[in-house]
Amino acid sequence: MGERDFFVSLDVAATSMELILSWGLDAVRERVSMLTTEIETGLRAANVPVEILRHDLRAPNILSLGFPDGMPHDLTDRLAAAGVHAAARLGRLRLSPHVYNDEEDCARCVKALSDFLHYTRSHREAEFDGLTFMLSLIHISEPTRPLYIS
Repeated sequence: MGERDFFVSLDVAATSMELILSWGLDAVRERVSMLTTEIETGLRAANVPVEILRHDLRAPNILSLGFPDGMPHDLTDRLAAAGVHAAARLGRLRLSPHVYNDEEDCARCVKALSDFLHYTRSHREAEFDGLTFMLSLIHISEPTRPLYIS
């Protein structure tokens, strides 16, 4: 499947290219740019803990998200379970909406990212608070004389 001699795919590719050309490349660019901007605006409004590249540094159809604390290892699987398909690329998340996506899809994407990343961040903070508490207990209960271990 997908080899160069699979001639059905050539017909589908030609038909797809004709359809895109009938819409016009500027219209396609405008549409996908609107969708990536919609996602970016939603992420910023929801205070989702991601880093977003400036518009002048990215293609109109791709939104590349960075993560200050590192990308959670199961993020793409969690998003896929919510119906949002994205790709991990070198520690960043690549979102690439297509012309058939709509504002509802963008909202679902933002909600899935917001829910998961806010949960992950609050969970990490709770773990850190617990670790701090445990270290405080260890510090309080340390022996008054030095403890030597050989």
